[in-house]
Amino acid sequence: MTTVDADPYAAYTEQAESYDVGWAELDEVLPPFTAGLLTAAGRLLATLAYRDALDYGDRPFKRRSPKARHRVLAKLPTDCDGQDQAFRLQFARALNDLADDIEAGRAPLPRCTGERHALELMIDYAPQLLACADGELRQLGIPVPDTDDEYDYHAPYWDPVWSEFIVDGAEDSISEAQATEDDQDQPEPPPDGWTAPRFWFSPYGITTVRDPGRGHLDWVTASLDGGGLVEPQPQGFARAARLLGFTDRADPWQAYTDEYRDESRCLPEVLTPLGATLLEAAARELVARGYQEVVAYGDRPFDRDAAEDDYSDASDDGFLALLPSVCDGQNAAWRLAMVRAVNDLAEDLRAGRAPLPRCNAEEIALHLILSWAAALLEDLDDPQVAAEHGVPTREAFTVRHRQFAQMRETFLQDDDFMMFYDAGMADVAGDPDHVAMQYLHVGDIRPPSWWWTFGNLRPRDAARGFDPQVLERLASSPALRFTGPEGVGEPEGSDTIPVLPAGLAEEFELFVGLAQRRFFDRRCAIAMARSLARLLTAFLDAPDLHVHRVWMLGQRAVVGEEMLIVDEDFSIDGQRHTWRLHADQTDGQARSWTLQLLADCSTKILLQYATAAPELLLDMDHTTPPPVDQSLPQALAERSRTLGQTTTLAGFLRHRRHTLGVDLHHVAEAAILPSAVIAGWEAGGPAAPSQMIRCAPVLQLPEAVLLTAADGRRDPGYWPLPAIRTTAHGSEGAE
Repeated sequence: MTTVDADPYAAYTEQAESYDVGWAELDEVLPPFTAGLLTAAGRLLATLAYRDALDYGDRPFKRRSPKARHRVLAKLPTDCDGQDQAFRLQFARALNDLADDIEAGRAPLPRCTGERHALELMIDYAPQLLACADGELRQLGIPVPDTDDEYDYHAPYWDPVWSEFIVDGAEDSISEAQATEDDQDQPEPPPDGWTAPRFWFSPYGITTVRDPGRGHLDWVTASLDGGGLVEPQPQGFARAARLLGFTDRADPWQAYTDEYRDESRCLPEVLTPLGATLLEAAARELVARGYQEVVAYGDRPFDRDAAEDDYSDASDDGFLALLPSVCDGQNAAWRLAMVRAVNDLAEDLRAGRAPLPRCNAEEIALHLILSWAAALLEDLDDPQVAAEHGVPTREAFTVRHRQFAQMRETFLQDDDFMMFYDAGMADVAGDPDHVAMQYLHVGDIRPPSWWWTFGNLRPRDAARGFDPQVLERLASSPALRFTGPEGVGEPEGSDTIPVLPAGLAEEFELFVGLAQRRFFDRRCAIAMARSLARLLTAFLDAPDLHVHRVWMLGQRAVVGEEMLIVDEDFSIDGQRHTWRLHADQTDGQARSWTLQLLADCSTKILLQYATAAPELLLDMDHTTPPPVDQSLPQALAERSRTLGQTTTLAGFLRHRRHTLGVDLHHVAEAAILPSAVIAGWEAGGPAAPSQMIRCAPVLQLPEAVLLTAADGRRDPGYWPLPAIRTTAHGSEGAE
């Protein structure tokens, strides 16, 4: 970059003194690397902006058209869409003018609102060029940092560029905003302001005016002269679009939920594509080693002393040895998921996404990848090693491609897990109730709790599966304890399990959930009363036996114009017991209580219809009650038995599988258990804790949540209680 003007701020006029303008040393705001990126971004954007002006001419820009997504015109405010070709050519030239300023050693001072928008666009897209290889940057005229120290390099910081060169209120200095000889008062701003498109190229009074006869680039002039669209060389349209990211590509931050999404961040500022290849190569090697060791060790505790002897002739450790020692006793399903956590991050890298850990296990996985990548880098001086890993030799990985410390800071939520690698802190980290852990608000970071998804990230696809070859090897591994437990057959056939009436299971779960709400307020009571009526109706599954005819009118509660089957205290008289609706129960308590209530109230219904005088049934005076099916009591007993088998664990497993979109096969595969075992739990069968916790990784939750469910308690964080909503008529319902 050659200096032409001795004063980089020479374009400012005396009027600029009335505005808050910056006068910082140009090299401080625009050091060579930053200046080179901004200049190249301006040139490339100008190429694409000129193309758009020539393509669209005077036609309105339609943002919804398929080709509009990757146009510079789409980056302008919508009130520019109807502007003509002359306007668009001026904007493209503004990008080139600012690039000329920087290249000549002048501050890129916007001299009109159009140039201000041009500079903002250059600042937004210059970071995209960091994705280029060093050679391509040099081809663009960008001086590549020559430091070899990671801590001496920082990606360009763009806020000073914005604050020094973009002057707030500069649009008030255009001639249209000034008093005239005829009117000494300052004119009122128009409704759309002085920044409206029609004022974009009115020169600022705080800067000198550019040469109005400067014209456009030669290839643009040739195109305008009727020779057809002339593509500039070597910066062709396709290359400019690729370098600036005006193409279809993966969203690098798609793992974040909408609330935490920040599209202003640019991944190449932290992780370049070349840096991603290094991390992916390291992850690939870790995955290969990890799966090999999962098969070899199975469920056996990891013996570090023995492993050290096994690797005594090797230059590095195995996968399990890289994990904290607190992981040594984990089962094979946990280890399998841990290796897959590394592989998931490798898939992110291969797809051009940021390797964002979505749970504590993946944070450990990223730590392993970064550490392994740094070690691998030292071996890449050998071309043969580089070729084996499919990456360039070490000299290609200049400082901006190996910002390991910055990657940790950007991608990790925190580094609390590192306490497990510190002998002095490992015991503290292993005790969530320790005063230090409570003070730091760390929570439970023990390995059994590594699988819940962080709240600001989307969960991974739980049905993504594993490498079939790995599963085949695991199935035959003698190191596994649970590959073929005795006494486990296929789940009980559907012909021996009574088929429940439509809606009964769902209504049962709804009522049980309402009975667990923290407060039994009026809204909860009404929702439970309504659910109870539907539950009894579905349980009987006998259209002639009307539930609402059994409980007398004088004893029933009323909501608006609706009569409930409970009284004003939300109680209902069964055959042997008066049941008062209430909440604040555990899931296990609620299920047992609901089954008893169903049995007693359904008995009353049957006896009332079978033996009571017709006048005791509402709306049936002088009418013969319908006969009661003699087989119904036995059917109700079978239904009650079937509902009773829907334990807290069974209901939770079904809910969690439905939420994650996984079937029994996926869960069994990840837990390294027969599908019949999982099916047995969902049918209400007993579950051994040591087997059950193997499902925690694939179900993306802490092992303690499964143990809690097996104990008859529901964790509403993973299985929410029913929400009570207001109906269209203003009364309460539940869902």
